[in-house]
Amino acid sequence: MFQDIFQPLILQFGSPTDYLTFSQKYYEVRNGLSHRASSIISDTDAEGCLKFIQIASGLISSDYYWYCNKSKIDKLISEYYQSLNAGTLSFDNLDTAPFPSNKIVCREPEINELFKYVCAWDGTKRLRNKKHIICISGYGVIGKTSLVLEFISQLLCKMKQADYLGLRPSFILFYSAKEQMIDINDETGLIKKKRVKSQFRDLESFKELLYSDLEISDFTDYWKSDGLIIVDNLESLNTDERKKVVDYLYEELPSSVQAIITTRIPESDVDYSLPISSFRNEAGIKFIEQYSLQNGFKIDLTDDQMSTLVKYSFGNLI
Repeated sequence: MFQDIFQPLILQFGSPTDYLTFSQKYYEVRNGLSHRASSIISDTDAEGCLKFIQIASGLISSDYYWYCNKSKIDKLISEYYQSLNAGTLSFDNLDTAPFPSNKIVCREPEINELFKYVCAWDGTKRLRNKKHIICISGYGVIGKTSLVLEFISQLLCKMKQADYLGLRPSFILFYSAKEQMIDINDETGLIKKKRVKSQFRDLESFKELLYSDLEISDFTDYWKSDGLIIVDNLESLNTDERKKVVDYLYEELPSSVQAIITTRIPESDVDYSLPISSFRNEAGIKFIEQYSLQNGFKIDLTDDQMSTLVKYSFGNLI
């Protein structure tokens, strides 16, 4: 309807479709940050939003910048892009990690626990209670893997901040023993189990992957590099191999390297256990409301329907 009015701006993006894509990203970020339950904005979303701001700023007169002048905005954007290249990992294998497309919500307490015990950081100061091995447990599809990956995303963001004094690992490695996953058929909407190829099946194959990625034959007594290793879906291994993996992490993993285990079967021989609970009653309703808000869709349900959804979903991400 207003294409003629916005034509000079649209032309800067190459096509109306590109304009709509970047303007939508701007509105998503703006609305997300202005909401009282705002969450951290990903680098990808931030870059899309900033591109829209930069292009639009070139066409808007300086007379309309009442609270912050144009040059200061340009300077802040430039500093942000510079920060993207700071605090990066020396190496990782996160391209194999199943980062979720949807945004995780209502798990701030658990993420804070991970920063406290993995990174020895409480948000304001460095702590002395770092744990070597942490076990995240909970039943299937409750969001254990999503929680860890969200923690990694936030850690990577904090590593770019000068005032962050917690763990700054030189590497993060992710390994999954998962053999099946829950999937939804796009045509029928039915939930089904889908087989996937696990990255390792026992301790030996796990060590082979780890040493290959680190380009070493074994850990030495002089190993000092800080690192983080995630062992996902440990319950997929048999009892003997699970114990071997946990024993290996305890006995051979250097103290400078942290390990996070996710499993449906809680491991007792760890330094810290973090059980993941489901969302029930009011917490479940809050989860659904925030999840729909953060992921950009609307659920129009009566109170009874909302209670029924909470009863049967328990806040499962599927």
